[in-house]
Amino acid sequence: MSIMARIQCKCGELLWNGQTPNESLLWVFSDRKMCNIYEQDSIDTLSLYNLIDYDIWKCPKCNRLYVFEHDNPSNTVKKIYKIEEMNYD
Repeated sequence: MSIMARIQCKCGELLWNGQTPNESLLWVFSDRKMCNIYEQDSIDTLSLYNLIDYDIWKCPKCNRLYVFEHDNPSNTVKKIYKIEEMNYD
């Protein structure tokens, strides 16, 4: 997602991508793309931006994940994931 945007999480928290660095914004690359990156002699950090598959926004309050397709100009949420806590007792 290349433009500044904001959304309200289902828990009520306001999320936005206008702050840099941003702890809520995560970028996802496929394993194949990461292997190609690792095989290069040097990594051009600016070109990494073009290889991103998904932008993920993580709510700092409830940990929900909002998934955006990186190259989608509509900037609409594609999926929402609610994190479940694991209890190993």
